[in-house]
Amino acid sequence: MNRSGRTWWAIGGAVAAFGLVVALIALAAGVGAGNYRVQFDQDAFHLPTVRQFQRQWPHVDLHDYAVATSPGYHLLMAAIAVYVRDSLVLMRCVGAVFGFGLVGLAAWGTSRRSAALALPLAMSVYVLTSTVWLLPENAAWMLVAAGLLLALHACGARLFWLSAIVLTLLVFVRHSHIWMVGVFVVAALTEETPEGRLRLRLSPPRLLATFAAALPPVAVLLWLISIWHGLSPLSFQPGVKTDLFQALPVGGFAPGAPAMMLAVLGAFGVLLLPWLWPAGRARGIALLGGVIGFLLGVLPASSYNFPLRRSGFWAIIQKLHQLVFFDRSLIFIAGATLGGVVAAVALARLKPRDRLIFAAALAGLTAVQMTQVYLWQRYYEPFVLLWLGLAAAATPAIVPPPRHRSRVIGLTLLIVLQLLAVAYTLQNSN
Repeated sequence: MNRSGRTWWAIGGAVAAFGLVVALIALAAGVGAGNYRVQFDQDAFHLPTVRQFQRQWPHVDLHDYAVATSPGYHLLMAAIAVYVRDSLVLMRCVGAVFGFGLVGLAAWGTSRRSAALALPLAMSVYVLTSTVWLLPENAAWMLVAAGLLLALHACGARLFWLSAIVLTLLVFVRHSHIWMVGVFVVAALTEETPEGRLRLRLSPPRLLATFAAALPPVAVLLWLISIWHGLSPLSFQPGVKTDLFQALPVGGFAPGAPAMMLAVLGAFGVLLLPWLWPAGRARGIALLGGVIGFLLGVLPASSYNFPLRRSGFWAIIQKLHQLVFFDRSLIFIAGATLGGVVAAVALARLKPRDRLIFAAALAGLTAVQMTQVYLWQRYYEPFVLLWLGLAAAATPAIVPPPRHRSRVIGLTLLIVLQLLAVAYTLQNSN
């Protein structure tokens, strides 16, 4: 079998493994049965929004509805209910396509090294549950993955017109992902020389093409803001009470977001360090990253004494509350420190242009998360697992020595832990 054939078999195997776990979760939960937390989100927020748009079709009022993000996913489901069939099962099946698309893109992006690097993302509880239930997260993450792959691999005119389409759809599905426009701009205005150096491309035609491609997603965001008269639908704006329902306000400032990003990165990335470690001496880089991560972890309060910190990393911090001092969790600080190490060595391993793109993506999502107070792990985990897989699969600046055994052990252990987390989460949310 030629290399191309093996690659497609590997991608198909990753997607098939994902499909098997999705099927098992769907069978265990039952279609429309159970009392799962994710089903509550479906029934309390996303399905009512779809039904509202369905009733209003074709003159949909977008100024206020029961979710805190842009309406693209819900408009699609409402159109299916209007024009195809009014069936929750059908809508969930259509929604599942985005989960398979996300995993397929991740497997394709990591297949240059190993499609198995996509499996930690595929086995994430947030990806799996968003595939089984009617939740919009996978649609957004799929488009994020597409945008990152275009930034890393597309060239010429395709980079511009495909990125314009993908990013416009992304902002229409989840407006907080406007940060991806910055990643595109970095990719569009940089190139790598044959000598391996980074070079800016600032010719007037290039700048004009970049502006033209970045304009549609920015225009969609500005259009939504003009409809909402704010950064979110009316019911989610601070200090606003409406007849729709009592929503949690979206907004504020979260100084702990950088540390949260690094903590999640460290928790997962430690087992992928054999894939990420650069050639040569990297101890100094790792030490610098660890120091930065430690400082970011110490600065914000990181105990469980905040509203709605009830899952993921925060559940561990709550159980180990004895390790909280002066409103700072040693678990959180250790995770941020380790995450600083992982980020530093992963970026050091990459070629200059790839390094800049991966750094822009990490900084972009972190900056957006600082604009709202809810440090929920579901906002970070899928991105972190996608970032780690693609970074591990990217061509290194200098090829490191093989570490086959440690790579297999670390990746396998991470996948197993992900599956155990899925089983625990579903069992304890029922």
